[in-house]
Amino acid sequence: MDDPRRATLVITSGTGGTFSVQIVQQSGTTIDRQSGMAVTAGGQVTFTPSCPAPSADGGPANGGTEPYVATATTFALYESNNNDETRVEVYMKR
Repeated sequence: MDDPRRATLVITSGTGGTFSVQIVQQSGTTIDRQSGMAVTAGGQVTFTPSCPAPSADGGPANGGTEPYVATATTFALYESNNNDETRVEVYMKR
């Protein structure tokens, strides 16, 4: 099980299913920041990071494609890890 964390996701209005995204995640005393572009198609969202640049070792800064569900008030992202476990992250609109 993952450690609890707090996250903020800022999605800037885009066109044609392409959006600018900024992510801040905090777990304990560690704060991670990331930004890039997200493209939606069907029930999938593909995130391509620009800062920090994708890592050569395939680490977490590489982005990827995951299923999502969006409503007027929430954005739910279904992330799979290497153990075939799924973590659901639900973001509330402010």
